[in-house]
Amino acid sequence: MEHLFKLHKDRNARVFVSSTFRDMMDEREHLVKDVFPSLREKLSAKGVSFAEVDLRWGISEQDALDGKVVEICLDEIDQSRPYFIGIIGDRYGWVPADSEHDIFNRLKQRFPWAIDDIKEGLSITEMEIQYGVIRNPDMHGRSFFYIKANHEDQADSSPDAEKLRLLKKKLIESKGINTREYNDINHLGQMVYDDLGRLLENDFPEEADEKPLARINRDQNAFLNNRLRNYVLQEDVFEAFSEKVALSFNPVLLSGQEGLGKTSLMANWIDKLHRENPRRPILYRFPGASVELQQPQALVRNLCSEIIQYFDFQFEIPKDTSALYALFHKLLESIDPQKELIVVIDGLDDLSLGQNEAPFQWLPDSLAPNVKIVVSLNNGPLCEVFRLKGYDFFEIQNLRIEGIRDFVTRYLAFFGKTVDKEMMDLILGSALSSNPMMLKSMLEEVRMYGSFESLKEFSSRYALCTDCPSFFNTLLDRLQDDVDSKIKGLTAVLLSLIRLSKNGLSESELLSLGAAWYKQGYKIPHLFWSPVLASCSLFFNRRNGYISIANKDLINVIDSRFLDDENARLYYHQIMAAWFSLQPLEKRSMDELPFHLEGSGNWEGLYQYLSLPAVFKYLFINHLFSLADLWNKLSSRYSFADTYLLWLDEFESGLFEPAEKGAYLALAGNLAFFAGLKSDAAKVLEPALEIMKSAKGLAHPDTISVTKLLAGIWQDLSEPEKSLALLQAIQEKIEAEDPENPELIGIQSMQADVFQFLGQYDKAAE
Repeated sequence: MEHLFKLHKDRNARVFVSSTFRDMMDEREHLVKDVFPSLREKLSAKGVSFAEVDLRWGISEQDALDGKVVEICLDEIDQSRPYFIGIIGDRYGWVPADSEHDIFNRLKQRFPWAIDDIKEGLSITEMEIQYGVIRNPDMHGRSFFYIKANHEDQADSSPDAEKLRLLKKKLIESKGINTREYNDINHLGQMVYDDLGRLLENDFPEEADEKPLARINRDQNAFLNNRLRNYVLQEDVFEAFSEKVALSFNPVLLSGQEGLGKTSLMANWIDKLHRENPRRPILYRFPGASVELQQPQALVRNLCSEIIQYFDFQFEIPKDTSALYALFHKLLESIDPQKELIVVIDGLDDLSLGQNEAPFQWLPDSLAPNVKIVVSLNNGPLCEVFRLKGYDFFEIQNLRIEGIRDFVTRYLAFFGKTVDKEMMDLILGSALSSNPMMLKSMLEEVRMYGSFESLKEFSSRYALCTDCPSFFNTLLDRLQDDVDSKIKGLTAVLLSLIRLSKNGLSESELLSLGAAWYKQGYKIPHLFWSPVLASCSLFFNRRNGYISIANKDLINVIDSRFLDDENARLYYHQIMAAWFSLQPLEKRSMDELPFHLEGSGNWEGLYQYLSLPAVFKYLFINHLFSLADLWNKLSSRYSFADTYLLWLDEFESGLFEPAEKGAYLALAGNLAFFAGLKSDAAKVLEPALEIMKSAKGLAHPDTISVTKLLAGIWQDLSEPEKSLALLQAIQEKIEAEDPENPELIGIQSMQADVFQFLGQYDKAAE
């Protein structure tokens, strides 16, 4: 059996597109509007998010010749590895004149090697190619260059012509670098589609139709990978935590203030354990990464499913919450003492706590020696629950002064920078410097955006922030100054769209949605989005190419700045509902669209959408709790039973195979029962049962399952006679055909309950 807890590759591809500005407009337009959308659609069907990064598309030439743009380009090359394509025509590209070198002061501070390239008169395009591919052998087989067929009458007659000739020669003769010659934009487009498509097909092979467990595992792993990138390592803390868990005989609670890196510590610890022993079973869950796991019942059901499948247990998962929690405890106790299991659940704060439910009762108080449980929680009153349960505590503390000083020195040294005593004292005196994530973000802002002349003034803006919200407000002030100078209001729109998405947005989706806000038929240039991504990436989750906001303080600041009234939220939900409604009926749109139809108050649209059999089946299998919640909200406006009984007409039309008819109605009945709509459940399950009897027979396992569910519902609805009639009929059939069938015990037990309900105690005792 496949090891369920192995680490999976993030299914996300970004390709950097390099070209000169003036002579490549038609090529860029064709790729961005025709070729890349086709690739995106092809990859989307395989669960791969694809985004092209062309920082010269959709911008003016003046923007393209900005020193800051070059800096962003080099950053984006790193973010897009290992995918790079270059298009080379008849121009060498912009070579900065001596008088322009001062615009590259900050670039030279961040990328010291660029000084020599600029002095040697390299064009910005060649700098990208050198940095992205030629000087990086690992990229040679994973990049593609397309050279325009040379026509002498179009050749560049400037002094740069020789440099262009040498660059082409170097690419053609370099071992392992893929070069092609193209005649026109259609020829170019076909080659890019074929080459890039073949590479990505190989990197992201077709996955079997994903079951919910596999999909959740993939999403969870993508979240973990993101946290590996964003970790501010404190070696002493990491080692102390590892030792605490290893030596503890009790479950362990990792606690601390928000923002101190609990999630990243957990992710890196899991990664360390996996690298030490790839076959060690580690069942980890980050509820913040999967909306469907934020209900305790859904989380425990998922954990039980994983454990049953991995250890090949023969247990049925009950619908009743108390029985479900009891099963989780029993499963942990049933693991062979010669085998081990580590269960990690991060961010218990992300779980919804039921009003009539004791918090965390589903977590065991004690464990067998071969089982470990590690959970995390922000400091607060809920920690007391775990003290009473007897958990061992490990609390992350703020960074100490020497730790801050050491981190600042090492972090800036990595980029070839130092700070003087005055600057260091400014940082050490900041109220936020003891928080690793905020300190790293502060240093990133200073490193990337503070000019040498105004460095102290720029730094003090962040260092004087008294708390996380004030820091994020300062950050967004700076972003709005930079980004909104291109398109007014763009920062608010991009962050609001991400904030109000259900499962995050891909970069391509985000830029298309931004265009729906700004101008129909327009696409927001990637260049205008890159600064937002660079400044906020520490506080984003990036899961399989979908970006969401991880930091609660940043969410609150976005809410207060941009979404402080219901009309604003309604507006963005309407934009996303309209956009996703135009997308193909596939997993991605079915994940997002119901959420935005609800958020925009479009109850009729939501009702019609949930009535579609394909949508219903997908949501039932993958988002059962969310679907039940939506129907609870719709049930005061629409009849559940009437909605899904309309399927009977569609069955008659031949839209469904006979075997599917009863199955679909049975799913609907199960949902109604799960949502507490028992009368509706009975109305739907009655025809479902008749169809299944006819198609599969009375003794078929599926028919038995529906019969038992309907019988239980009739008893709950105080119709015991109907319940008894169903149970007796199916018992007679099974006894006649398969007297050893284990289902008989359950059916007889249900009949005893009904007789007891009727007061017929003598029959109940038989």
